[in-house]
Amino acid sequence: MGTSFFFQVKQYDYETSEFFLYQNDVMREAGMLEEALKHLEKYEGEIFDHLSVQETKGNLAVYIFILRTHTGEQNNQMSLHL
Repeated sequence: MGTSFFFQVKQYDYETSEFFLYQNDVMREAGMLEEALKHLEKYEGEIFDHLSVQETKGNLAVYIFILRTHTGEQNNQMSLHL
């Protein structure tokens, strides 16, 4: 009985978590930076790799700030090589 209850995670949960990270990677590569940030904020509770989520959110915030600062556009869809 013991501790096995606390560590039961379905394979589906890991696959879904990795799928959300992959979706986000595709968005970033397509230059959809603001959408990628919103996507992470929406699904971060379902992603197991919390460090990756926090690092990616921080990077996206910096990239979006840089694009807005240098272009003056609020909804810039320019692509950065991440």
